Amino acid sequence: MIGIKNDGLKTQWWYFDSFWECLEEVVQVLTYGDSKYNAEDGANWKRLPDAEKRFKDALLRHLLAYRTGEKIDQETGKSHLAHLITNALFLMWFDKKGN
Repeated sequence: MIGIKNDGLKTQWWYFDSFWECLEEVVQVLTYGDSKYNAEDGANWKRLPDAEKRFKDALLRHLLAYRTGEKIDQETGKSHLAHLITNALFLMWFDKKGN
C-alpha cells in the first residue's frame, strides 16, 4: 500500500534547490548594504524617504548595467542581477505592506 499526502497545492520549496548559490549572493548584497547604511535592526531600507521611487531607480540602474554587458557591480563585486533582485524584494515588501 502506498501512502498519500495531499501537498500538491502547498509551497514547493524544492524549486529553490537550483538557486541557493544565487540567493546567497542576494544575502551578501543585503549584508553589504547593512554595513554601508548600518541600522541596528538591519532595516535602514524600510525607513528611507521616497523608498519605492529610489529602489525602482536602483533596480533599473542595475538592469541597464547588466543589459549593456556589465555583469558585476564595481562597488560591491557582486552581480548586478543580485542587486536587481534585492531591490525587487524591497519593492515587493513595500507593495505587500501597502506603503
